[in-house]
Amino acid sequence: MALLSPDGTELERVAARGFDDELLAAWSRFPADTPVIARDVIAERSVVTVASAQEALERYPLLATIGDGLPDGAQAAAPLLAGDELLGVLSVNFRSTKRFSLEDESLLLAIGRQCGQAIERARLFEAEHRARERATKLRELASALAAAASPREVADVGRAHGRRDPREPQGIDRRDHRRRARHRDDRGRGTPAAPSGSPARTHRARRTLAVGRRGGVEGAVLLASPEELDRRYPDLAAGSVDMGDRAWAYVSLEASGSVVGVLFVSYGEPQAFDELERAELEAIAAQVAQALERSLLQQAREEALRLAARVDRVKAVSGAMSPDLGVEEVADAVLTEAAEALGAVAGVIGFAAPDRSRLR
Repeated sequence: MALLSPDGTELERVAARGFDDELLAAWSRFPADTPVIARDVIAERSVVTVASAQEALERYPLLATIGDGLPDGAQAAAPLLAGDELLGVLSVNFRSTKRFSLEDESLLLAIGRQCGQAIERARLFEAEHRARERATKLRELASALAAAASPREVADVGRAHGRRDPREPQGIDRRDHRRRARHRDDRGRGTPAAPSGSPARTHRARRTLAVGRRGGVEGAVLLASPEELDRRYPDLAAGSVDMGDRAWAYVSLEASGSVVGVLFVSYGEPQAFDELERAELEAIAAQVAQALERSLLQQAREEALRLAARVDRVKAVSGAMSPDLGVEEVADAVLTEAAEALGAVAGVIGFAAPDRSRLR
């Protein structure tokens, strides 16, 4: 039994019996247009039968290359249908020739429909479960972001709550008027984080910045597969697959009508990016953007208070320069006030000797 990929271009085996492990490994995933019986089932959306091994080889010459003694008999396959939607293909093999009757074909078609309906029910159940998990995650994210006091904490919270799988690399780029800081976690697929400056980290950072800029303009850039990345950003595709990435999402962080950063997520498998997935990414990005804007405003207020305190200290330094004090007394007073203004814990003022050879 094999299921169609979301884009309908590939078949992925989900169950098999009676085949050796090497053959199963070679056919775990293959293009839907591969010239085998499954291709005809997909094209006709009906049962396809082959009465003998000889007929199978005539219709599908590729079978002669898959293993010794294969095929060894008749074949039949049926579409997995849920209503009018084609989900995949169910195929059976026989050890000898067989003439399929109309009753055989009707039975196989009925089995295919029952399997398709069961698969669709399972998918709906999983979708409902995921929706509940997403709602819970968004509530947890809102609570955690409310407690985040700095842009760094906001980025860490967004990264931790935004991934469905803790192995998925994710990052947040934030922008303000003075600098752009990267807060991200490049751990991937159970491997240690790449060291700073390594080819893996450099490539991913370069790709994040380049595509992230486009995400800031377009609102979101969703790359469902390596093929789409190669088609849209060919100069950035090299090396991405080697790092284990198979899909990418870049969503702009917008607050008060301006872009304050980019949310970046990468996935280990190609993604469909359906409406629910897009809505989840947008909801996470919206919450992170609001928290990031709030933390940046708080940071600006704290910086203003620190600046005001320094100004007061500088005024105190000027006040310490009283003409009634001696040189050493002025130096001591100035040093005390200057150290506090700078946040220093120690300091020295030295007087140059007349010949400039030493300090006292």
